Amino acid sequence: MIKNYAVVALRNFRKHTSYSLINVAGLAIGIAVATFIFLWIRDELSYDRFHAGARDIYRLTEDQKGADGSVFPVAVTPELLGPGLKADFPEVEEFTRVRPLGRNLMANGERRFLEGGLIFADPSFFAVFTYPLIKGDPATALASPDSMVVTESAARKYFGSDDPMGRTLRFLDTFDFRVTGVAREVPRNSHLQFGLIGNFEFVMKQLGYGGGWWNNDYYTYVRLAPGTDVARLAAPVYNYFQKISPRSTTFVRLQPLL
Repeated sequence: MIKNYAVVALRNFRKHTSYSLINVAGLAIGIAVATFIFLWIRDELSYDRFHAGARDIYRLTEDQKGADGSVFPVAVTPELLGPGLKADFPEVEEFTRVRPLGRNLMANGERRFLEGGLIFADPSFFAVFTYPLIKGDPATALASPDSMVVTESAARKYFGSDDPMGRTLRFLDTFDFRVTGVAREVPRNSHLQFGLIGNFEFVMKQLGYGGGWWNNDYYTYVRLAPGTDVARLAAPVYNYFQKISPRSTTFVRLQPLL
């Protein structure tokens, strides 16, 4: 039976070659496009799923409302929002703030690079996110203002085959950081990408970045207690700025990591 089908198909192909080629090409293109779409969707859905308790991690974003009622959503938040939510809501188990710093000079002796993978974060960074350390203690790796955690590739970049632990990296030819941890390479499907992490306090005290409630310079993440009723928590969090200033037209949203 299958042989007969094959013979008939071959005869039709020879009889209507152009038409058959168009059909075969269309089928091949359709299969290729469907495969690419499937692979793209699978890749997009894989982001950040490697974090332990990823479903309990949220980024804080803002709805900034103008006088005309328009809404301008932003992902950056003030310095005090994370600490405030942790103090006021028992559902918030931990928070961390993250500040990327663009391209800046980083050096170890003659190894000097315009470093684009530098971020600064709270010591709790490794309690919120799962970026395993192969050297150092995640609980204390960012405890000091001069602490710095480097990834495996950054360690090779600045120190070659030498052990980077305890070694010094100089930032902007002015500030010295001590390497206190080495992290596994950041997965490609992580929305946070970095090569080096410094202590968040450094950008506040040494670089003079703005703080308080009304200077949006930082990405803030919170880890909620497992089983938290997020829908119930969302309303008081959304109106949190009105607690700080009743006339505020800024509102806070909990944006799930997944």
